[in-house]
Amino acid sequence: MNMVRACCGGLILIVLAGCATPMPRTVSVVPTEGIETFFSGGNSCGAVHLDRGEEAIVRVAICAQPVDTKRARLNVGVWNDSPHPVTLIDTGITASMADRPLRMIRYAELVAEEKNRQMWAAIGAGLAAGASAYNASQAGYSTTSGTVSGSYSGYGARSGYERGTLSGSYSERTYDAGAASRAQAHSNAQNLQMFDRLRADAANNSATIEDIALRSETVEPGGNIFGALFFELPPKSGDGGQAVQVKVAVDGSTIAVPLVVGD
Repeated sequence: MNMVRACCGGLILIVLAGCATPMPRTVSVVPTEGIETFFSGGNSCGAVHLDRGEEAIVRVAICAQPVDTKRARLNVGVWNDSPHPVTLIDTGITASMADRPLRMIRYAELVAEEKNRQMWAAIGAGLAAGASAYNASQAGYSTTSGTVSGSYSGYGARSGYERGTLSGSYSERTYDAGAASRAQAHSNAQNLQMFDRLRADAANNSATIEDIALRSETVEPGGNIFGALFFELPPKSGDGGQAVQVKVAVDGSTIAVPLVVGD
């Protein structure tokens, strides 16, 4: 039977933890026997050693990082100091509250979310570009309007002497080809910049997912892996902290790390 024992000091996840922006909710590892608790990058972490005999050890650590009021990020690291490969399956990492599973957002879901975000961003950019192009096409037109008034007097052929006032309005529409050309060139430049930013943001977000998202991986002896996945936080209870349990299945063992989620 595999034995679980407390992890020694010196285990850090600075690469994974990053700089957490202060959030209205907190997610912390609960100090528990057999789990070393520490902080990395301002985030609460827990680490465990899996004893494989003859000083062969598999180290597993997680850091909990709040993202917003509805989601938290789990940074996971596995170090394999045993003589045989160790496999970590991303679906073997779960979170639950009172035995009720909490939704996990793994690599595939992150990719799908980003594609959906890019689709709506492209739709919004297309609408904005269309409106800008239309406004530019109308820029060459101008309308001049005003009013006229005056008085008259004289003899009419039938009515005799007459006098009175008159008033009216006028409107004239003109077209300035030069102004239209300049407006359209400016609109085209702005639209190109907008679509360039859209493509750059999409590429950057996709690259970030590829870099940080945890995927199923076999860790060779002497190797390690780092990655992140997310889970949905339970709704605020108004009663303070809520207990959440994270489980990590690796190398035939399941590590349970208790968390407390604040309101």
